[in-house]
Amino acid sequence: MEVDRLENRTLRYKYPNALGVPQELQATRVLHLRGFSTDGYMGLSPLALAREALGVTIGAENYAASFYATGGRPSGVMTAEKPLNDKQREQIRKEYGGMADGGTDKRFWLLEGDLKYQAITVNPQDMQMLQTRAFQIAEIARMFGVPLFLLMETEKSTTWGTGVEQLNLGFLIYTLWPYLNRMRCTFNRKVIPEQFRATLSIDHDLAAFLRMDSKALAEYLSSLVQNGLMTRNEARATYLKLAPVIGADELTAQVNMAPLGRLGQMTATERAVLSAAGRDSIPQALLGLTEGEAAA
Repeated sequence: MEVDRLENRTLRYKYPNALGVPQELQATRVLHLRGFSTDGYMGLSPLALAREALGVTIGAENYAASFYATGGRPSGVMTAEKPLNDKQREQIRKEYGGMADGGTDKRFWLLEGDLKYQAITVNPQDMQMLQTRAFQIAEIARMFGVPLFLLMETEKSTTWGTGVEQLNLGFLIYTLWPYLNRMRCTFNRKVIPEQFRATLSIDHDLAAFLRMDSKALAEYLSSLVQNGLMTRNEARATYLKLAPVIGADELTAQVNMAPLGRLGQMTATERAVLSAAGRDSIPQALLGLTEGEAAA
């Protein structure tokens, strides 16, 4: 896909057809989901920006594979105390060539005629190969903002209880949400016709990411329902995946809280409710009734 910005600031898209000929597409026919951008219309590729880190990772993997494929022997050179003739050189190459060419020959090599073997590659311990490979996992995860525990790398991160819950929440807020928000805005602008945008919208269901342990979930839902932020049926459908019940579509709130300025005072309705519940057992001063009201 080729994207150009025209003088009128609109975008022009070109995409090859079945014959490979670039065909211009109208912007309204293209659903363009941009990544992070420096120019406002072309997103940046994490793979392109981090190609050097990926190259190190690939090189470390290839080295580890070749090292173990050759029986864990580093390559090196053969040295002799005196010059050799062509026949001797050919014989040495035939006998000991496996040391340098990565062969898997398991023969016991006997160095004779003042021959000495000297390794010229760094051994895996000095290269910190295991640490390098572990670091590259974190390096690639850092490109995309993925927590290490999602890549089964748990050496430096917790995998228990609320620790994982907070890591999941951080992954949602700092990594997924920027992408989801761009997708939501693009879908609402490109997919839904303008005449329907006042009544229709596209959004993501994030309930699965916000799921928590049963005790915390119960307290969370109780707080939403009791403070009038969500109906019982909404809580059942959104978090518990339960069918709606009759009479649970109204927003409710507790009524046992009152402003400090109203402490000791009651409205006529409140006094009537308490009086009906048992006026004889409630002090008249608490009800706020006058002698005439109490007599009535």
